[in-house]
Parts: sequence; structure tokens; C-alpha cells
Amino acid sequence: MKPKQKNQDSFRLRGSFFSLSAMELHSSDIDKIDEQLAESIALAPKFFEKAPLVIDLEKIKGKIPDLLVLRQLLERHNLIPVAVCSSKKLHQNAAHKAGLGILTTNTPPVDPVTNKAKEAKTEDHQEAAETPPHDEAKSNGVMIRQSVRSGQQIYAKGCDLTILSSVSPGAEVLSDGNIHIYGALRGRAFAGASGDTGAMIFCHSLEAELVSIAGHYRLNEKIDSDYLSKRTVVHLQDEKLLIDLLD
Repeated sequence: MKPKQKNQDSFRLRGSFFSLSAMELHSSDIDKIDEQLAESIALAPKFFEKAPLVIDLEKIKGKIPDLLVLRQLLERHNLIPVAVCSSKKLHQNAAHKAGLGILTTNTPPVDPVTNKAKEAKTEDHQEAAETPPHDEAKSNGVMIRQSVRSGQQIYAKGCDLTILSSVSPGAEVLSDGNIHIYGALRGRAFAGASGDTGAMIFCHSLEAELVSIAGHYRLNEKIDSDYLSKRTVVHLQDEKLLIDLLD
């Protein structure tokens, strides 16, 4: 007779760190938040689609918005609010009533992304990413020789991504490391997609719809005109996304 096998556990709890997008609130005006969300998502809908999001209340002054109303608003925009980040007991109680988790700045599995942005974002992009036929995958990175066309997604997993041409509007390029573009960046670029805050984006002409380092992103409309169409490097410093000229 064979001995009975011991039942296996149905799950195992363990600590994990994920990159998530954080919405740092500066206003409690729901209408204003709604309007800004609509504008931002319209510029990069795939970037935000079903992205898990932390509502960061640490820097808001005065009254916070009704978190249940805000949660419903975010869900209508196809985002997935998962938690509130705040060290204030009042905010934490409001988060609990709204069915949201609670994070504090002392327990930040939250934002290096972001985003994405960006565990779900990153996974989505990874699944959708395609590799053109003539690219070269090497131990030290992925090289793309031709232009990345609108609608294409290129993902360099665990390494740098080098593109010897341009990235068209509507195209997305992602890398867990740095991104080097020897042409114009007119689409969207996500460096440090798995959370590397030291990753950078280098390009010969910055005309991007969006640039992101480890989930910290900036849309085209927020890029200073002094940097547009210039050779630039995008990087993080003290969790702030910065753009410097290379010339």
C-alpha cells in the first residue's frame, strides 16, 4: 500500500515589492481631478489601462476628497486604486471606509512607478511587446536597427535597449535598463520598467509623448520647451524626473 501524500498548502504568504503608480494629490476638487485624468489618459491610454494605483495623500494640504468617490472615479477611468499612502490616522480611517489598503512612507513597496506605472503596466507591455525580425539580442542589451513604427512595442527584458533610428508617435519602447535612441523619440519610452531608479533615457531629439523612469513619468505637455527637439537625457534624482541637455 502506498503511503498517503501529505496535503500541500493552497497558498503561501510572503513579502513582496512591486512597482506601482502613485497619484500624488494636491487638490481635493474631484471635478478638477476628473478633467486632468481624462486629459492625461487620452495621451497614453495603454500606459494607464488597468494600472494599479496608490493614492498618495502625504502632500495634500487641508481637506482630502471623499475617497469612495475618488475610488469610483478612478475605476471609471479604467484604473485600479489599491491603497492610500499617508501617515495620518484620519486619512487611514478614510481609506479603510473606502475599502482601500494603507501604505505609509515607512513601508514603501509603493512607488519607485512607477509606474505604470507600473507592475501591471509593465506586465501588460511585456505581454504585448513584439520584437522586429532584425533586432539583435545580446547579453549586454537589445539593439533595434530600424525605426519603431506607430503601434509597435519593443521590450528589452533585463537589459538596455538601443535603437539606431527613431521612435514614431504611437510606438512604445520599454527596457528594464537604459534606453538609447539615436534618432527622434516621438512615441513613449519607459526605462527601468521593472523598478530600476538608476535607469536613464538618452535620445538625439526629444519629442516624446511620454517618458518614464521606474514609473515616474512626464507627458509631452509637461516637458519644458527648452528641451524639445534637443539631445537630452532623462533620469531620476530624489524621486523627481529630470531632463538635461546633452549638448
